[in-house]
Amino acid sequence: VYGLSWLVIVAAMLVLK
Repeated sequence: VYGLSWLVIVAAMLVLK
């Protein structure tokens, strides 16, 4: 499911920021 993929990427970006 690509939905989880982009969700994980967005979550990672938020954590990094």
